[in-house]
Amino acid sequence: MAVFVQGAVFLALVLAFSMQCPIPPEIGRCTALEVLDLWLNNVTSIPPEIGQLQNLRVLNLTYNKLKGPIPPEIGQLRKLEALRLGVNLLEGPIPAWIGNLSRLKELELGTLPRLNGSIPTELCRLSELQELELSYTKLTGRLPECLGTLSQMASLTLSLNENLQVGDSIQAVLGSLSNLTKLVMTQANLSGPLPAAIGGLTKLQTLWLPSNNISSVPGNLRNLVQLRKVDLSYNALSGDEVLPTLCQIPTIDDLSLFSNNLSGPIPSCIKNWSRMTWLYLGRNSFSGTVPPELALISNRNLGPNNLSGPLPVDILVKLKNLTSVTLLCNRFSGPIPPGIMNLTALSSSLDLFSNELEGPIPLEIGLMTKLSTLNLASNNKNTSNLFSLYLSYNSLSGTIPPVWFEGDGLGSLYLDHNRLSGSIPPYVGKMKQPDYTQGFLNYLLLDLSSNQFNGSIPTEVQQLSSSMLTFNLSNNDLSGSIRLPPALVNLGGALADADAFSGALDLSNNGPLAVLPGANFSGRDVIALPNLTFTGTAPLVAPDLRVMQLGSDKIRAGKKLDLRALPATCPYVSYTHGKVSDIVFWDACYSSSGCVVNLVGTGSKLSAATREEVCLNRISVFLEGDAPVVVFPYGAPKNSYLGNSRGAQYRFNESNFIDKIDLGRGGSAYTGGASGKKRAPVIALGAYLFNLGRGLLTWLDLATDVAVMASIWGGWSAWFLLAFIVVPYALSAACGVRVYLETGSAEILRQVRFTWVCYTRGATPHDPTPLKSFPTWKYPLVVLLSPLV
Repeated sequence: MAVFVQGAVFLALVLAFSMQCPIPPEIGRCTALEVLDLWLNNVTSIPPEIGQLQNLRVLNLTYNKLKGPIPPEIGQLRKLEALRLGVNLLEGPIPAWIGNLSRLKELELGTLPRLNGSIPTELCRLSELQELELSYTKLTGRLPECLGTLSQMASLTLSLNENLQVGDSIQAVLGSLSNLTKLVMTQANLSGPLPAAIGGLTKLQTLWLPSNNISSVPGNLRNLVQLRKVDLSYNALSGDEVLPTLCQIPTIDDLSLFSNNLSGPIPSCIKNWSRMTWLYLGRNSFSGTVPPELALISNRNLGPNNLSGPLPVDILVKLKNLTSVTLLCNRFSGPIPPGIMNLTALSSSLDLFSNELEGPIPLEIGLMTKLSTLNLASNNKNTSNLFSLYLSYNSLSGTIPPVWFEGDGLGSLYLDHNRLSGSIPPYVGKMKQPDYTQGFLNYLLLDLSSNQFNGSIPTEVQQLSSSMLTFNLSNNDLSGSIRLPPALVNLGGALADADAFSGALDLSNNGPLAVLPGANFSGRDVIALPNLTFTGTAPLVAPDLRVMQLGSDKIRAGKKLDLRALPATCPYVSYTHGKVSDIVFWDACYSSSGCVVNLVGTGSKLSAATREEVCLNRISVFLEGDAPVVVFPYGAPKNSYLGNSRGAQYRFNESNFIDKIDLGRGGSAYTGGASGKKRAPVIALGAYLFNLGRGLLTWLDLATDVAVMASIWGGWSAWFLLAFIVVPYALSAACGVRVYLETGSAEILRQVRFTWVCYTRGATPHDPTPLKSFPTWKYPLVVLLSPLV
């Protein structure tokens, strides 16, 4: 709720997530207004009256739903000092009039994916500009070198502009920005050596250049005596000189060189970093043992590398304030020593994923009560504040310990691909619930797939599914009934559009599970079940469902697939177990958009009745080919889509996405209605239209008609097609025999040809020569001799 008061100096929002409308034109009456902050709302447009706020100093409209070009009325706000329009849907170029806002100190145009055109040189007139952000846009052209004249610039962010050319001009721009304290250029098309001009930015405190193609760093980087945070991860740095160069900057307290090609031992000069709290050296080629100097650093990430030897607990325990350790993907070997319990300050994570550790998990780990995340996955091995636990791909057996769920409980639990057995304990339902009071979501995950759990799913665990981004109990031996609650969506404000909690629900490849009345699958667009047994009379409550996956090798497959329980909103079903001959379709198949049933890999052969149903409706049944599967992109699980092995993507938010599916070479399907254009009969029809009058293709057309008739044999449409094929031949043969019997000449029989005639190119029509009277007794002979012709 917003209150507008004429003459007001400050505009306050009482409820931050409540506005779902344009800014009202009455805002123009607040002529004394100095700060207008509508961050994180659903504001859709800016009225022209905004130009009347001549005293406005700060305009913050980030995280909204603004569309169209940047309103020109903003150019009338000559006292404006801060303009923040990021994270919207604004489009078009950056207007040149922004150069008239002479008092502007901050310009934030980040995360505007529809902003295009070149950067106007008029920005160079903003002599008081201190902060400039132009990130995640469609901007093109070169970076104007005149930006280097903005001597007051303290913060420059130019990330994720894939079409913006910065390499040729960045040296000139940076060479004059002597007051720059923060430079962020993530994925900014930088390549080759790091520009030497950066070494002259003596006030620089943050250097953030990940995901580029930087190959080396200049020696003058040691001049950055105030540098604290450096991120050069995901670049092309190599050799053993980068770390010694950076060691000469003792002020660094946060360094990431993750995912480069650095080699050699970790140098002892890292002892110079007495203030270092976070060190990421993972995914390089460092070798040798862990140097004792690492004891001076609070948090480090040393994996993946080729570090070897026993786990260096004796070094780690010297770190009194150590909160996080990442040693994944190295070659540490031997048992996990009991001395690990002495890492009492660990409160964030202990990641030992994919080493050569062996032996049992020491009981002392249970004494590390502050630990948030423990990852021991992929080794050779047989906590009250713990939030995330990763024990995937091991050989763990027995049951899930209840101690893990004491206190606030776990938020993410990965136990997939182990040998755990018995019933799923009800106390798993005590996992931590999300807190939505903050401006972000803590994604919760439960993966117990590929174990040996049996019995029914406890009610407490079923209720837990509503807040889970991933809820995966597949590949077990669970059975019984389910009544799942709806997923948590409608969170309000900008988060509502994300529908962030509509993730994966996978119960496939279990025993039979009956869906009870009252189950509500709202908020989920992909569901996987072992079977579709619904005891209710109406379709499932699943208004957001787009894909249903069915299948289990633990259930005896039947020849009939009954899909009537599916809602009309679900256009795509994938069935993976057993040969199907009969399909009972659902409401979506009789709508204008149609439906798809994917049976690829099952070896199914449809009955005549099912083929006829497909033929007469907008239905496709895939039998062979490159059928798409559901893909959940990393970091954006709500944005799932169908994808195949050839890289094709079919988005659920496209109303006709099923019509675009291509099974590739060798694909086979039955298709009816408007979708029939993708199959063999259409190819034959196209050949007929293009080559009308060609004798050879006439026989091909006949063969295609016969093949189609055979595939739908048993339905009434097959009889119609049979008559369409036979009648022309029968009439032609009868006519030829009659002429032969009347004239006595066999010449007429030799002149009979089976071909299509293009009427527009035929001879001038004329009346045929009248035949003589024909005795009635000869008509039986016509019938008998016609097959010979």
